[in-house]
Amino acid sequence: MREEALRADRLRLLTLLLLWEGFLGNARLREVAGLSKVRASEWIKDFRFERPGWTLWDSRQRVHFVTPVAYQATAGEMEAFGIGRYIALAGSPADESIVNGLPTFGRPSPEVFAALRQAIKCRGEVLLTYLSLSNPVPHARRLFPQALVFTGQRWHVRGYCVDHQDYRDFNLGRIVTAKASMESASPVVNDAAWDTLVPIRLEAHPDLSHEQSLVIRHEYFAGTASRTDHCRAALLKYVVNAMCIAVDPAHEQPPKYLLHLQNREELAPWLFP
Repeated sequence: MREEALRADRLRLLTLLLLWEGFLGNARLREVAGLSKVRASEWIKDFRFERPGWTLWDSRQRVHFVTPVAYQATAGEMEAFGIGRYIALAGSPADESIVNGLPTFGRPSPEVFAALRQAIKCRGEVLLTYLSLSNPVPHARRLFPQALVFTGQRWHVRGYCVDHQDYRDFNLGRIVTAKASMESASPVVNDAAWDTLVPIRLEAHPDLSHEQSLVIRHEYFAGTASRTDHCRAALLKYVVNAMCIAVDPAHEQPPKYLLHLQNREELAPWLFP
């Protein structure tokens, strides 16, 4: 079983490199996976055997270039082979062709991050010193964390707040200190907002011209008129804010808002609790 899992990981890595970089090369594979020259060649040989027709050898540049067959074979698997997976598994800091265009302001403290992860794994309690806009003076919070969430620019922790007797989100950038306590048992309280998956039905903003709508359809919906995705109800507001989705199109106008939430009424309990 372990060998099968390792083989699947290798195939996924090489597929991501091939699809997003357009070729498989010995030097690049050594850079990404830390392999020897011989081992990298063996990986590529095995991949070409498993995925016949996906590559074409170029003797001048000495790399295996991607063929249309590879893109056709993975056309319906963008969740598994999307750019996020590529950046996570195959992206390299040395690759200067990939640039993060936005500064990340919400870098969490490693001590805080580690304490939260430890508590999540052990289902234990964390004692926080926290800052908030409503209470900017450092104050204590007791939290049973259940998940760490990255929302694009900031990290949050979702958990049961003992002080408020409810599930809340806490911005990691506002946590001054975090100390895990392994002695406390996690409360038996369901987090309905976290456990509920809600549909997000999107279309182009109704105030865009027909031609502009076609641009948005091409950019976001692969040419179709709309798109439906799903997310946890607890994360819905983050998705709406991050993507500048118009919930009230009469007041939220282009060019800032290019997408429109079709099923606002259905999601109102989560958007306006």
